[in-house]
Amino acid sequence: MTDLSVLREIDPAACIAPDATVGLYSVIGPNVTIGPGTAVGRRVTIVGHTHLGSGNVIGEGCVLGAAPQDLKYAGGPTMLHVGHRNRFGREVTAHIGTESGGALTRIGDDNILMDGCHIAHDCFVDDRVYLGRSVLLAGHIRVQTGARIEALCGLHHFVTIGLFALVGPHTPVRRDVTTGNLPRPSAGFTRRVLPPRAWPASRSRNCGSP
Repeated sequence: MTDLSVLREIDPAACIAPDATVGLYSVIGPNVTIGPGTAVGRRVTIVGHTHLGSGNVIGEGCVLGAAPQDLKYAGGPTMLHVGHRNRFGREVTAHIGTESGGALTRIGDDNILMDGCHIAHDCFVDDRVYLGRSVLLAGHIRVQTGARIEALCGLHHFVTIGLFALVGPHTPVRRDVTTGNLPRPSAGFTRRVLPPRAWPASRSRNCGSP
């Protein structure tokens, strides 16, 4: 069969590890670094000042490092930094930061981002975080280690999701979720709550909804 490897657009200035792989129809920009063992799927676009560590899996159709959809962004060389051993589902998007927001969007290590997730500018996603299908993070959000956000949740700008917090599916999050809290899903959906004996007396079940 004819080798179709030419159906990739990889800038010669990009820094790609010898054992990294890039799928067909993908576009890799000049300021991109892809670490050892990272597998980039088909139809992926990685542009901007974007760094991918080692052992990441980038699903089909992802767009990483594009300019943020924020009017205060002035076109500066801000960054997207992705750590190691992350798994990105299909059609995940993550933007670089803005100059006034710290100039950095960061995704740590060992995270799972399911299909259709969006990580906006200046977000910090720590380690071992799970984002369900089509979770949308607005700008300047912090998701701390071990947090789990289920499918179809939307998070408002500047909120923080605490250590090992759980956000149920279909939940609009408008303010901080502290460690161990379970925000209430929107009307029409239910949630599972651990039996009372599994909850320490000092841990609140109050979801903090308005």
